[in-house]
Parts: sequence; structure tokens; C-alpha cells
Amino acid sequence: MIEKIMSKNLIILDSKSSLENIAKTMKKYDIGMIIISDKNKIKGLITDRDIVTKILANKDNKIKEYLNTNIVS
Repeated sequence: MIEKIMSKNLIILDSKSSLENIAKTMKKYDIGMIIISDKNKIKGLITDRDIVTKILANKDNKIKEYLNTNIVS
């Protein structure tokens, strides 16, 4: 069942978090996705793939522009 492999402890960071902080948090918890919030409201999520293909490849640090905001819960 999916419950056996899913993550139960979600990591949520503020939208003002630096790209470096997001990447270090992903490394610390060995995860590839972090939920981004602003004033305790979920704004989207960012993945390790987003960081590499959208942000670093474009030499851009504007995380808000690259959030996945079509989240289904």
C-alpha cells in the first residue's frame, strides 16, 4: 500500500527562504520536494528537479516564479 512508502512528516519552508537553505534542507532530510508557504498558507512546492532545470540552469534565484502551484491534496 502507498501508506508504507509515503512521507508522513512534511517539510514546509517560508517563501522567503533562500535557494541555498532549501537545497540544504532537502539534503538534510534526504528529500526531493519541499512545500513553500507564505503567512501560514501553502503557496506551492519546489522540487530538486525544479532547482536544477529551472533555476540553476537559468541562473535565477527567484523561487516564487518556479513554484508548482497546482497542488491536489
